[in-house]
Amino acid sequence: MTQPLIARPARPEWGELPATVRSGIEHASGGSLFSVESMAGGYGPGMASLLQRDDGARFFVKAISASINPQGPDIYGRERDILERLPLDAPISQLVATFTDGQWLALIFGEVIGRNPEWSREGDLDLVLSSMTDLARAMSPPPAPAPRAADLWDEDFAGFRRLAATKAHFEPAVRARYGDWAADGLDRLATLEASGASAVVGETLLHGDLRDDNMLITPAGEVVFVDWPEACIGPAWFDLLLMLPSVALTIGLDAVEQVVATHGSIADVDSRAVDAALTGVAGYFVHSSLQPPPPGLPTVREFQRVQGLAAVEWLQQRHAV
Repeated sequence: MTQPLIARPARPEWGELPATVRSGIEHASGGSLFSVESMAGGYGPGMASLLQRDDGARFFVKAISASINPQGPDIYGRERDILERLPLDAPISQLVATFTDGQWLALIFGEVIGRNPEWSREGDLDLVLSSMTDLARAMSPPPAPAPRAADLWDEDFAGFRRLAATKAHFEPAVRARYGDWAADGLDRLATLEASGASAVVGETLLHGDLRDDNMLITPAGEVVFVDWPEACIGPAWFDLLLMLPSVALTIGLDAVEQVVATHGSIADVDSRAVDAALTGVAGYFVHSSLQPPPPGLPTVREFQRVQGLAAVEWLQQRHAV
């Protein structure tokens, strides 16, 4: 299974921000700016740039307003609130300052020099898996308040239940995009999905959205985990489960099952709990992919379709229903 190339959303450039916002970010960063470099990557619609002060200090800045995406400032606000409470020695991008004018919200981070992991590159997956163990240890017990994954279940991971409840409308699209197994099994998938909330009870602060573009491997071989707005509290293995559909797209389902069989966070977890949680993840992607694109995120539905297809194929391989 080879990961397809998916177009990234167009981000506003630094120069497109209002002058008052640029000057506010510059002041918050602690000095006069010498240079600005726009950054690509990720699926968010906000401005992303690397700033260098005239004293040589470098920062990564992302900024958004409701005019770009109505939920954008709230999403950035959640990330700010989480990061301000995390341990300074945690393997995360360090938030050094923020700026807001009531419309725009900017988060200013210390620069992390690194690259995104490549799942087909020798050693990268093993390094990430080991680092996730270290991350879970640092986040247990939770160092910051966050929603509980179990409490979010019926809102965030109820995709198959929503599709089953509106089967007449959505079943043709599910069949066309995800195949007969998913379309014919909507009721059974909905039932299994409903049991997932009890499976994701735990006492670890989870990242909640781990993918290769939310991690950086430094030249020293350390993994830094970035982009934390979806943080929640649950079992450490749920972060791994959320990540594995994106891994399957590159190295296949057999390799993913090997991870499940050997990684310390999930190897001893009841397979029924894993299946129920995976059904919730698959349902989230499938249902989301069939909705109109949100403002400022024209490519996110294709991203969700690809992730959903990997999750459905994995679920089918596990013979969960």
